[in-house]
Amino acid sequence: MEINISPSQGARFDSIVHKKPCVAKFHSPNCPHCVELEPIWKSLLQLPAMTDLNTTFLNVHSDAIQNIKSKCAENIIGVPTIMITYNNGKSKKIHNKGNDLDSIMKFIMDNNHLLRQNGGVNDKKSRRKNLTKRKTLRSRRRLKYPKQKIRKKQRRRNTKRISRKH
Repeated sequence: MEINISPSQGARFDSIVHKKPCVAKFHSPNCPHCVELEPIWKSLLQLPAMTDLNTTFLNVHSDAIQNIKSKCAENIIGVPTIMITYNNGKSKKIHNKGNDLDSIMKFIMDNNHLLRQNGGVNDKKSRRKNLTKRKTLRSRRRLKYPKQKIRKKQRRRNTKRISRKH
């Protein structure tokens, strides 16, 4: 879904970005690079891979940057700028490889995990995976070092601690 942000709608941009992660394109109608990027951006939004993402795409006029209060506005150096905003308007990734369809699509697909709510930080499945990884690592260590060796190491440590205290 594409939303156009006109120069007077900086507050609207802030309200959208604070709700969920977005892909934002900042442009100026007077910039030749931005004019060249416009048909590429429209064809990108019509691709099935982009429609399946269920992500909001923002088309932001460069004059609206003055009215934007989110932190992502500080990272805009020039136009056109394509960035992924998340977690209350912070910018995570800025596209700077090229203005062709393939590079922009690759940028969005490579950073797809950031387009989940809160930038993918509170994803329960990934937390579960990390917990199971930790548990399996612990069990591997136990198999590698039997209890006798672990106890010997603990005794050595304890004797070193006791000798340091005296």
